Amino acid sequence: MNPIIIAITDPALPSPQTWLQAALDLICRHPLPPPAPPRPTWIHLRARTLTPDDRLAAALTLRAACRAAHLKLMLNADLDLALAADADGLHLPDGAPAPDRAALPRPLILSRACHTPQALAVAHREGFDLATLSPVFPPRSKQPTHPALGLDALARACAASPIPVIALGGLDTERADACLQAGAAGVAAIGWFFAP
Repeated sequence: MNPIIIAITDPALPSPQTWLQAALDLICRHPLPPPAPPRPTWIHLRARTLTPDDRLAAALTLRAACRAAHLKLMLNADLDLALAADADGLHLPDGAPAPDRAALPRPLILSRACHTPQALAVAHREGFDLATLSPVFPPRSKQPTHPALGLDALARACAASPIPVIALGGLDTERADACLQAGAAGVAAIGWFFAP
């Protein structure tokens, strides 16, 4: 099974004027040789600083590009936006209530942000399909809010987790490969894809 590769947008990277075009370019480009990151399988729209209207416009633009490129689109922390944009998935922060799947008008892949191995089991009980575990390494794109877990803790978490684990935090090509070797079902990054 091929790994899940998630590129997470940030409206500040590479700059506020170019972030959306950078995401579109990433969706449309052919894979480049390492050390460039691989072509993602998912685009995760994380755009907290945008207005709701601008988030919706960005989501619709990315959705059209993702469909054309046979990629999936995940929206961050906003169920209504995910449904309005016809996204494939919804990613929720640690502690946010899980949506009632029975009440959803259509299926969504649900992802949970986890920062400890114990949170993975909780995410499974809450009905999430997968979870990010972060930070594996100190993040490149923001100040860390949790201590880095390291590869040994990631490997133990992946072995014990009842749901697929996506490694996040401080990744580059070498570290992403190490995370996959440690048992992660995939990797996710902001800076690896979008930092100048």
